[in-house]
Amino acid sequence: MRQKTFIRWRHIAIGMAIVLQASAGGSADISTKTLQGLTTVRVVVERSTPNVEIGGLPQTQIQAEVESRLRHAGIPVSDSAVESLYVNLTTRKSREGFYIYSVLVMVQQPAVLLRNPHIVATHATTWWRGTQGIVTEDTLNLLRGHIGDLVEMFITSYREQNPTT
Repeated sequence: MRQKTFIRWRHIAIGMAIVLQASAGGSADISTKTLQGLTTVRVVVERSTPNVEIGGLPQTQIQAEVESRLRHAGIPVSDSAVESLYVNLTTRKSREGFYIYSVLVMVQQPAVLLRNPHIVATHATTWWRGTQGIVTEDTLNLLRGHIGDLVEMFITSYREQNPTT
């Protein structure tokens, strides 16, 4: 029974990897260009799954760490910014005690539809990176590093489009 459950979770993780890789393919240059002229961001962390809160990754701590990384990199953070750096952490705990997880870091900003410039999407995702995998309860804290890695990818993309003079 445990073997079947593990194989089922492994298949789910592989499927997620294929979907994320297929979705991201070929769009990196275009999505990075959408960061040009971005002056400030608001950080939004989606409420973590309750079992992750218990495991030592509270939403407020993730929020503070992301904001600190951005400020340290010279990217202004403001709660009143229109553009958001959105962090989504989703986990699912198995009966065997391991967690399947997905981490997404996205930039959401207003965008205009080409077919009708009068229609403005207020929260269009214009840049994103993600990762997924499986961790144990003892290694749940590794998710903090995965979030940091994805935020660093954003910082790199941001700097490419907004070099300091």
